Amino acid sequence: MVANANGKKRVLKAGVSLAVVAAVATGGFFAWRSYQRKQNMAAMSEVVRQNAAATEKVARGKVEQIVTASGTVKLKDEQSVYSGGKAKVNEVFVEVGDRVSGGQKLVTYDATDTQATLERQISEAEISLRNQRITLSGLSLPVSQSEIDQLQSVVDSAQKSLDDSKTTLETTISKIETQKTEITGAEEKLSKAEREVEMDEELFAIGGISQSELDSKKDALKDAQKALDSAKTALDDLERQKNSTDQNISYAEKNLSNAKKRLDEGSKTMDTEKERLDYQKQQNQIKLSEIQLEDLKRQLGEIIYETTSPLSGAVTAVSVDKGSTVDETSVLIKVADFSQLIVESSVSEYDAPYIKIGQAVKMTTDGLPDAVYTGAVTKISDQAATQSAMSGNETVVSIETSLDNPDGAIKPGFNLDMEIIVTDAPDVMNVSTSALVKDPETGAHYVYKVDGERILRRADVTAGVYGDMTVEITTGLNEGDEIVTSPTDAMTDGVPLRAAAGMTGGAPGGGASERNMMFGGPMMSGGAGGSQRSQGVGGNGGTMTMIRP
Repeated sequence: MVANANGKKRVLKAGVSLAVVAAVATGGFFAWRSYQRKQNMAAMSEVVRQNAAATEKVARGKVEQIVTASGTVKLKDEQSVYSGGKAKVNEVFVEVGDRVSGGQKLVTYDATDTQATLERQISEAEISLRNQRITLSGLSLPVSQSEIDQLQSVVDSAQKSLDDSKTTLETTISKIETQKTEITGAEEKLSKAEREVEMDEELFAIGGISQSELDSKKDALKDAQKALDSAKTALDDLERQKNSTDQNISYAEKNLSNAKKRLDEGSKTMDTEKERLDYQKQQNQIKLSEIQLEDLKRQLGEIIYETTSPLSGAVTAVSVDKGSTVDETSVLIKVADFSQLIVESSVSEYDAPYIKIGQAVKMTTDGLPDAVYTGAVTKISDQAATQSAMSGNETVVSIETSLDNPDGAIKPGFNLDMEIIVTDAPDVMNVSTSALVKDPETGAHYVYKVDGERILRRADVTAGVYGDMTVEITTGLNEGDEIVTSPTDAMTDGVPLRAAAGMTGGAPGGGASERNMMFGGPMMSGGAGGSQRSQGVGGNGGTMTMIRP
C-alpha cells in the first residue's frame, strides 16, 4: 500500500472504529486498505473542491513512493539434525536455548553391539566365500568345440614360436663361427702390422725411410687394431643373442608343453549341459557372497558414533533422550542462527508490479517503538495466492525481506510494519501530482503556471518519476515557478487566477484522486511517510498560496 493522499501513515491504533478493528482481527488487512482507499479519494475530492485555485511554488525535493505491508519475523537458517542411521542414544549434550558452534558434538551413540554383530557377520561371510571357491575349483567346466579350437590355436602358436627360436639359434651359431674366423684374420693382420712398424722404426733411425713412410705404417697398425676390436665386439653380440635364443627356446618348449596339456584335458572333458549349469551356478553364488561381504564392510565403516551441529547458533528443539533408539528419519535436534533473520510478508496484486529485488525497506514494530530496522527485498514469489478478508478474498503476492540490523530485541514471530521504497529520487524538481493534467487528445502533460500578471498560462511539461504525493518534472518548468495545485476542467489558458478561483467543475481528465491513479502508478491507500514529507496538498516542500473568489 502506497502512502495515502493526505500523507498520513495508516497504523491501527486504539481510536480506530470497532468495525475496522474487527476486520484486522479476522485477517482483513487488505479489506481495511480498500476501505481506506475510498476514504482517501473522497477526502482528496473535497480538498480539490474547496481549494480549486490553490497554488504552489515549484521546488526541488524528494520524490518517494512507498508500498506498506505487514510482515512476520522468521529465522533465515534453522536446520534439523538427524542421526544418519539406526542407533541407540548414549548421551545428549545440549538443551533448548544452548549456544552451539558448527561441528560441536550434540549426541553420542552406543555402537558396541552393532560393531560386534557386523564383525562376526563379516568373519562368517569370508569363511563361506572361501568354501564356495574351493567347491568351484573341484568342478570341471565343460569345453565346447570353439574352446577346443582356441586351445589348438594356442598349441600351434607355441609350436611356431619354438620352431622360429630354433631357426634363429642355428643362424646365430653360424654367424658366431664366421665371426671367429674373421677375428683370426684380424689378429694376423695386426701381428703383421706390428712387425712392419718395428722394422720401419729401425730404418727411420738410420735414415733409410722418411717420417711419412713411418707414419703410414703406424696408421695401418691402428686400423688393424680397430678391425680386431670391432670383430670381437660383434662376436660378443652374437654370443649374447645365442644365450637369449636359448632362453626363448626353453620358454617356448614350456609353453608348448602347457598348451598341449590344456588341449588334452579339454578334449577329455564331456560337454554336458548339467555340468555347465552347475559351474555357472557356483560362480554366481560366489559373486553374490562377494557383494554381501562388501555390504557388511560398508555398514561397519558407516557406524555412527556421534552427531555434530551443522551450524553455529542456538538449540531451538531437543526431541531425543538418552537410551532411546533412533533411525535416519528421526529429527533429534533443531539448531537456528538467530543472527540472520528475515521478514515474510504479502503485498496486494495492485502493489506487486512495483516491488523489485533489492528495494530498500524500513520496518518498525509497536512492541519496540524506538527501533527502526532496515533491509531489502530478497525474494518475490512467482505465483499469487488468495487470502481471505472480511470484505471477500484478496489476491496477494508473497515477498521476503532481509533484516540487516537484528539487535537481539527483535524476535522470530514479531509482527512488523513495513515501508518498501519503490521510488526514491532524493533531489529533483517536482510538483504535486494533482497539478499535472493530461491532454485527452494528444496525451501530453501540462500544468497551469501563474505569470507576473496573475494570469494562468498553460505550460507543457515532461514528467519523470512519480511518488505518493509528488511527481518529478524534467522539462517545462523552472524552480520557483508558481503553478495551480489542483486545476479544474473549467480553467483555460489566459484566465486570471482570481477569476479561476470562482470556477467549478472537475479537473481536466478527471478529479485529483483519479489523476493520481492515471499518472505514475497506482493510487494506493494507507502507507506511511506522507506526513513526514509534506503537509496538505502540494507536498513538494514549496510555498502554497490560497486564492479565494
